[in-house]
Amino acid sequence: MTGGSIGARIRRFARVLGIVLAAIAAATALSGAIYQEVGVRRDRARYPAPGELVSIGTHSLHLHCAGDGAPTVLLDAGAGGWSLHWWGFREGLAREGRVCAFDRSGLGWSDDGVGVYDGEGLARELHAVLGSADTGPVVYVGHSLGANLAQIHARLFPDDVAGMVLIDPGRPVDMLEDFEGTRDDAAAIEGCGWKCVAASVATRLGLVRFATRNAGRNTLSAERQALYHAGLSRQTTTRTVIGYLDLLPKTAWQNIDSDDFQDIPLTVVYSSDTRRPEGDETEDDVARWHREVLADMETLAARSTRGRGPVVIEGATHTSIVTDTRFIGPVIEEIRYVARLTRSPGDP
Repeated sequence: MTGGSIGARIRRFARVLGIVLAAIAAATALSGAIYQEVGVRRDRARYPAPGELVSIGTHSLHLHCAGDGAPTVLLDAGAGGWSLHWWGFREGLAREGRVCAFDRSGLGWSDDGVGVYDGEGLARELHAVLGSADTGPVVYVGHSLGANLAQIHARLFPDDVAGMVLIDPGRPVDMLEDFEGTRDDAAAIEGCGWKCVAASVATRLGLVRFATRNAGRNTLSAERQALYHAGLSRQTTTRTVIGYLDLLPKTAWQNIDSDDFQDIPLTVVYSSDTRRPEGDETEDDVARWHREVLADMETLAARSTRGRGPVVIEGATHTSIVTDTRFIGPVIEEIRYVARLTRSPGDP
């Protein structure tokens, strides 16, 4: 047998192997796409929107309201959250007034948006929702990124905001920690590019649905866990969250500009166990960071002449402060406090 014939056989084997591997990859991709499509259709049938889809012209956003009375309490979740995450708040607040949980574009039951991922763009979308839904000025309750968006909204549309409760807001300095550009560089960011494309492809092939199948199983009831998985598996969810994270520098600078809330009633609520040591950090490092954060939260509260806080919820983490029934009650009391300050004498 000559060397040439051996080489030819190796090349033929390599071609056949390449074809087989390509066929396996194509079959796997097709199976994943079918898995995703069947799951999306099943989720859509099982879990219709519990609230109202409010049109803002380009698309519709989900607003889930209960109760009656003014002011309306508006609940806005963190970067990866939507109205589902406020389940523990709606019942308690709806007994005393109107409360609405809100889904930003591409999350929960809201339609996909138009590539808006920065704070000012999101504020304009919410302004349109509030106008269409005729809510009147709201007590804006935001958690994590939602609290940063509340501040930006109050600057752009002060007539929309009767009061604010900011739960574990991100600090702009932390939001800019990994960004090496200037303010102008941050302002120039338009979208998340290839990361959003990759997220869309991964979702379309069923990878996100498979990877998140157990998400929330240890902390949520079976019904809410199923709802949570359905929301995470939507075609737009992962791409939207990545978009928010990629545009954090732009949102951070918009948040820095939101530095005067005049006499808007405001409470800053903070979790005592916001985070644990990471990497080479020690407990002392985290304790020092936490003291700095609380000082910044005090400064944030002082941006309103009727500001209060930080009100620290002992034992709460960044997530459990809005999901654990032990901590939801104290946070609701702060919301009630702000709501009372917004009412005129003689109001019910």
